[in-house]
Amino acid sequence: MAFVDKMKTFFDKSVEASKNAFEKAGDAVQDFGDKSVTKIEIKKLEAKLEKQYAAIGKLVYETDLDSLKNNESFAKLKEEAESILKEIETKKSVINSQK
Repeated sequence: MAFVDKMKTFFDKSVEASKNAFEKAGDAVQDFGDKSVTKIEIKKLEAKLEKQYAAIGKLVYETDLDSLKNNESFAKLKEEAESILKEIETKKSVINSQK
């Protein structure tokens, strides 16, 4: 009977070790997935920001620089670009805090 008890103990410990390993692996995969999603979101925001910069550039090209100071379109584009830039920085800080 001692042999059977030793085998049962061995298998119980093996199962427990496997559970722990799978839990750790699952946590690592979840963390990787979360970071990947955030990085994709950052890339999308960076592309959106580039479009804003292009729109600003086009407006500047088509407009006299002195008149831009009071131009509502320019102010709106600039504000939206700044908002996107802040969102990118926030997401990057989330990734950096997870390291």
